[in-house]
Amino acid sequence: MAYPPTPQKNQASETSWLVKLTRLPESVKEEDIIQAIPKLDRPRRVEMGEMSYVADMEIDSTLIQSMLYEFGPLEKWEVSDTTKGVRVKAHATFLEESQAQLAASNLNGKPLPFCDSGKLFVEAVTAVRFKVSTRVYDVIQQRINAHKSSWDRQYINFFAFPSRGFYRVLKLEGRDRESVAKAKQDLDLILTGEVMKLDGKAILYPGSKISRESYQRLKVIEKELGVVIIRDVQTSQFRVFGAEARQTLATKALDRLIKEMISAHRVIPLSQEHEFRWAVDGGFKALESRIGSDKASFDRKSRCIIIQGSESDFARAKSIVASKQKKFSMKPREGEKDCPICLCEADEPIHTSCNHTYCGLCFIDMCEAQASAPSLFCITCTGNSGQCGHIFELAEIRNFLLSETFEDVLEASFRSFVQRRPDQLRYCPTPDCSQVYRVAPETKKQPTTFTCDKCLASICAACHTSHPGVTCAQHQGDSSGDIQALIKVKKELGIQDCPRCEIPIEKTDGCNHMTCKVCSCHICWVCLATFDEASVCYAHMRRLHGGIST
Repeated sequence: MAYPPTPQKNQASETSWLVKLTRLPESVKEEDIIQAIPKLDRPRRVEMGEMSYVADMEIDSTLIQSMLYEFGPLEKWEVSDTTKGVRVKAHATFLEESQAQLAASNLNGKPLPFCDSGKLFVEAVTAVRFKVSTRVYDVIQQRINAHKSSWDRQYINFFAFPSRGFYRVLKLEGRDRESVAKAKQDLDLILTGEVMKLDGKAILYPGSKISRESYQRLKVIEKELGVVIIRDVQTSQFRVFGAEARQTLATKALDRLIKEMISAHRVIPLSQEHEFRWAVDGGFKALESRIGSDKASFDRKSRCIIIQGSESDFARAKSIVASKQKKFSMKPREGEKDCPICLCEADEPIHTSCNHTYCGLCFIDMCEAQASAPSLFCITCTGNSGQCGHIFELAEIRNFLLSETFEDVLEASFRSFVQRRPDQLRYCPTPDCSQVYRVAPETKKQPTTFTCDKCLASICAACHTSHPGVTCAQHQGDSSGDIQALIKVKKELGIQDCPRCEIPIEKTDGCNHMTCKVCSCHICWVCLATFDEASVCYAHMRRLHGGIST
């Protein structure tokens, strides 16, 4: 604010102005004001007034938090650096999105409880964090920067926090969830990298290890082309990160290197049973310690040892295998039996808690098959001609499986756990999204909103649709016409919903016993009663409905 002073007696004819500066931070000094004004316009005198408010960050922060807590509990509260500027920024993370929206709409523009002249400005934002390798970020930074102008136009902020050793944290933040979700997809594609393909086929390296010499050559390719190449051990594929123009050159260079590596492979077949058993029982470990872990690998499925080294390394390995430097006994263990899967003497025997013996590879194949099956996950013993039925605990399975196979088993087990509890857990309805949320009762006054961390979809956890800002009843009232039309069509087609998981089921023929493919419950088609066992369902139909068919 500026205004001319009242003229005084004998005052010079020139006009003086008084400028009053308000809302200055506590740290500002007289010399700071003078230095901030150009020399020609600098004032004759600066007078510092009394402080209208002195900040106490601990108390102020607590007061703001208490205002936010009126709308729901906070998962996180972060206050930014308070040493600069007038305003202080803070981030509050609510457990529920609906609570954050309410807080933003009700608190924005409210007076601060500790400063009458200040106001609280609140806005709800969607934020997504990423953790990325520092060396990967260094080569993809230009590709990220190419998206920044588009993100800026949509009011989406991008942050790359300082390196924390071998990784960096990136963040996208914006007011519009859909725009942030699109930006997240763009960034996900960059952070995933590209599968290295030549003539439409992925470059593969079947060996489990890469020699030190080949690894050094791979590093040279990365350095010369400014890319990062990472191998996916489970798929044997390679992914490349960096400028798109350099990816083709990197792919061709890697293909040449892989061909040279494969041509340098020398294979020692373990065709005799005692040779393979020797390798499994520690012989390969003994060979590896002599040759070098980067030069020798053991392929159990193909029953061979692969040497990637010189001719002398290959000759030494063959000598070790021939001499069987680790003693091995062919005497069968006491109580050893045939494998119930291949019906042969158990190879690399696995002894289960239910006193049955499997081949090591047969047990692994059984677990992998069950993990990929569309039915509910359950690994049971097939001993006693399939009559055992013992359900293996995960702790027992883990002792017998490779880590990557056990990860598949865990995923299948979790998927089965979710499918069996549709009244408690649900998968995000977005296609190909694997996120899970907890089901909320529809009786809640303000239904819980699930915001998917992966695709950022906003779903009501009670009725499993999107209706921000309104209750389930209000939403269902608005869409009652569509719902009634759907009910009519389902009735005409003879389709009913599973009483447990609500998946639509159609009966085409057969008896009135139905089995839900999603939650595996047994259903009486006449009255929609559900049972855990088929025999109980059949008994129910005979007792109450006079038979199993109509």
